[in-house]
Parts: sequence; structure tokens; C-alpha cells
Amino acid sequence: MQYPHDALRMIMFCVCPILQHDFAMVPMDIGRDTFVQAHSDILLTVGAMCGFTEEQSLHPDFAEVVELPRRLGGLGITNPEVVGDRALITNYVVCVQALKDVPNLCACVPAWLPAVVNNTPLTLTGLSGVV
Repeated sequence: MQYPHDALRMIMFCVCPILQHDFAMVPMDIGRDTFVQAHSDILLTVGAMCGFTEEQSLHPDFAEVVELPRRLGGLGITNPEVVGDRALITNYVVCVQALKDVPNLCACVPAWLPAVVNNTPLTLTGLSGVV
């Protein structure tokens, strides 16, 4: 690879923010396969840039370093299995006042996601560790 630093910046500042936005918009039970594949592709690409084999690039130790926040020396690449549901519920809670007036909202969200419909108060019971 002729310009690995440019490729790394493209992953960090272009690809990852798009995926993180998708985590907040698409429930994991719908997008899980695509998110996990995209995360694996990112790990393989970063590993190849470092001269690692496919096996080394997908090793949990490598993934943990890549997933560290940038301020701790990582790349800040988030694992969808860890943040997917949290990102979705955070987005939902932030937007709940606007969303509560959307008809049939409960039909398009996972059963575990708290719904606020017809002025039902928001409860986060059963989501220990999620929020």
C-alpha cells in the first residue's frame, strides 16, 4: 500500500462515522450481519496495512487495540456487538419526544426497546447495563 496513513484516516474519519451513525439508526436484530461483516472488513484492512495476516487481524487482542479510543492510542473503531443496541437506544431516548407522535412506532422497533406511545412514561426496566 503506497499511502497507508491516508487509508487509515479514511477509515477513521469516513467509514467509521458512517457505521456509527448506522448503529444509532438501525436495530441490531436487523443490521447485525452487515455491521459485523463491516467491522471484520475494517479489522482486516487495518491489519493488512500493518502487515498482519488475516488470522492476526481478527485476533481479539488486535481488535481490542484497534477499538481503543484515539486518546488511549487506539483507532476509536467501535465494535457493533458492543455499541449497537446502546447507540440505538440512546438515539431513541434523545428523540423520544418527537417520535412519540409517530403512528405505529411500536411496530418498527425491537420488543426490548422502550416505547413511548400515547404519553406512556419512558421506562428502562429490563435493560440493565444497556443505558
